[in-house]
Amino acid sequence: MIHFKSQIIKLIIRIIIFLAVLASLDFICGGILEKLYFNQKTGLFYRTTYGLEKTNAEVLIFGSSSANHHYSPVVLEKQLNLTVYNEGRDGMDILYHTAILKGILKRYTPKVIILNIAPNELTTSNGYDRFSILLPYLRKYPEMIDVLRLKSKYEKIKCISKTYSYNSMLLTIITGMIPNKEKSFIDKGFVPLFDTLNTAKTKISTLVNDPKLDTNRVSFLNQFIKISKEKGIRLYVVFSPYYFSDINTTSSIEVVNSICKQYKTPIMNYIQDSSFTKREEYFVDGGHLNINGATLLSTKLSAIINKDLLDCKLEVLTPNK
Repeated sequence: MIHFKSQIIKLIIRIIIFLAVLASLDFICGGILEKLYFNQKTGLFYRTTYGLEKTNAEVLIFGSSSANHHYSPVVLEKQLNLTVYNEGRDGMDILYHTAILKGILKRYTPKVIILNIAPNELTTSNGYDRFSILLPYLRKYPEMIDVLRLKSKYEKIKCISKTYSYNSMLLTIITGMIPNKEKSFIDKGFVPLFDTLNTAKTKISTLVNDPKLDTNRVSFLNQFIKISKEKGIRLYVVFSPYYFSDINTTSSIEVVNSICKQYKTPIMNYIQDSSFTKREEYFVDGGHLNINGATLLSTKLSAIINKDLLDCKLEVLTPNK
């Protein structure tokens, strides 16, 4: 009996030592990954961190790949006489943008936000797994748990592990530490595309309606617009041009229109704008503009915003206390 108890005690001690070593390794490795992550000089993660923690631009641009590739800060700054940063990120939607906006507003309040929304952005087809990219910011921005909880109700518990926040990110982190040619193309978050659509070689898919709305995404869009309104930010909601589309609205767009009407938020719908429709020289594919198309869209949009801002007489930008 005594021998059995002795064996149990030894086993418990070994387990405790193993867990202690595991926790130490997690803390050390997680700390290294954290330092590498927040010291990147280029790439996706760097641009997100810069937008969250460094920019004081008077105009911020939010949205997925269309935002990232369609809005040129150089053009907008020249027309609006305001500083601009493009916070767009490929593959992200209103859930991500709302989390990022809340983080930014802890530090300062921009004058203007341009929110590019995809025609089917509020649907259920996108899932929630992609939002794990917010994990590195959770300790500093605990409000992001509202989005991460949609991925898993245990997400906050998992984040006790420091390395968990950086799962599958190591290669991208290392790439972001190395200066590369991408850096010379990026202009204040804007990533221009330089190819030109060739309809003879590329099959063009027209826009279709996805009617399966996601109540979480609808709720977060409402939050985004409401927060902007409460903070005195002038918000513009934009639907980008398509090379060709049989329809000008979707179930998502109808919801966006309804919410924007409630908050008296301006909407610009360029989906079937004749300046872009079937103009190959402005596109890289059916739904993404190249640098020429982005310049034209930024010019057209800035003219509308400039006129509106003159009427609004926005006050001077001030950091949040």
